[in-house]
Amino acid sequence: MPVNVKVINTKDFIKTTATGILDFAASKQAILDIASRIKSPGEYEVLMDTREAEAVLSVTDLYRLGEALSNHPSLRQSKICLLTPREERENADFLETVAVNRGVQIRAFTDFEQAMTWLVMREKS
Repeated sequence: MPVNVKVINTKDFIKTTATGILDFAASKQAILDIASRIKSPGEYEVLMDTREAEAVLSVTDLYRLGEALSNHPSLRQSKICLLTPREERENADFLETVAVNRGVQIRAFTDFEQAMTWLVMREKS
């Protein structure tokens, strides 16, 4: 069975001010805008590639981002893969925990091949 994957690069959802400080509200809205492009829940599996991210998120930002992911029906019914640099793995794991605890199918990875394997695997019925 074919799998539709929507790749979201960091520049598509991390927004910063002119001074380089993270604008969390704009970033959150950008994620929701991307999710709204999914016409029917579960239509796409989502790969968020944050390996080139330059913005720094606080623990509070990560928590609120996890909540935002869980509040959108299209994202709650899709698998979401968070591809992150090794040095950000702990933050990615925290975001994963927050979202998973709210029913989101999300996993954090540092390896592209492992991420794609998990993303396209179908759960056994």
